[in-house]
Amino acid sequence: TGDIYNVGGTSRVTILELANMIANITNSKVEVPSTPDVFQTGSPVDVRLDLSKTLELLVSKDFIDLEIGIKRTIEWRKSLTRL
Repeated sequence: TGDIYNVGGTSRVTILELANMIANITNSKVEVPSTPDVFQTGSPVDVRLDLSKTLELLVSKDFIDLEIGIKRTIEWRKSLTRL
């Protein structure tokens, strides 16, 4: 086993896309707002991370897809409530 890093990826994902992805994965009936006027002033629309330092530190660069990572995180969280 090794250390786990929770980092961003190299592709751009908006907050709206992420919210829709989570809603789809969880089969949620929640309505995700799609217009900017529903967000608070100053709220991020998307987040971009600088991975340069992380990539220098990691020997193995085995990354997983965002959607797979979200699915695994949801399953892990569900397993905690089954304890």
